[in-house]
Amino acid sequence: MATSPDSDKVADEHYTLLFSVRRSSRYHLRRRKFFEQWHSVTNFIGLATGSTAVASVLGEYPSLALGSGVVIAVFSAFDLAVGTAEKAREHSDLATRFILLEKDMMLTAEATEKTIRIAAAKRLEIEADEPPILRTLDRLCHNELCHSMRTPAEHFVKIPWYKRRLAQWISFEH
Repeated sequence: MATSPDSDKVADEHYTLLFSVRRSSRYHLRRRKFFEQWHSVTNFIGLATGSTAVASVLGEYPSLALGSGVVIAVFSAFDLAVGTAEKAREHSDLATRFILLEKDMMLTAEATEKTIRIAAAKRLEIEADEPPILRTLDRLCHNELCHSMRTPAEHFVKIPWYKRRLAQWISFEH
């Protein structure tokens, strides 16, 4: 059975939108993990240096207590200013919303222009709540999704090693 150009166009639009939704959910899951890890590191450092400060005050090393207090203050201030726990929750919620949209798209019996417009509108609603996107991290998620879907190599985006390492910190636009 031959397909019409219109049905091919609808299938391509559906695939493109589904790919975008899947990439977005991966992106927000990576951001959530990043902020959860930073929150855990900050808590660990606070606990470890807090214990050191207490031991130093009780012992004979007041300069160690002062240093530990400074470390606690710096890491606690970072955690509070950045709001790592809140950001992890925010990205978790966004990932969940994208995954639910993907589920809805997968359960659609047949993609039509109308179902694609509805899904695209839902995606825009979610994107309206997103913080600014880190473009390099988004490209990493693109490559990860291409790899998982066994996409030909020409669809992968080349990303220098230093941009991959800094993807959670800096948004390289190109």
